[in-house]
Amino acid sequence: MLIIPLLNRQLKETYELNLQQEINQNLLLKLKYISQSDSYNHHLKMSCYNAIKLLEKMNKDDLMTK
Repeated sequence: MLIIPLLNRQLKETYELNLQQEINQNLLLKLKYISQSDSYNHHLKMSCYNAIKLLEKMNKDDLMTK
């Protein structure tokens, strides 16, 4: 994580928000791939599926509070 002292804190918060959204999108894509792949065992696939549902709920709740 790159931290730069800024007078305008809002810019920093926006940057962090965009970074967080990018991380979540990449994570969701990887979790979806694992959960749908036949290359992984059932327990890992179910764990990924549950993680996807949790992230989706967190994102939905986050959008509702904005």
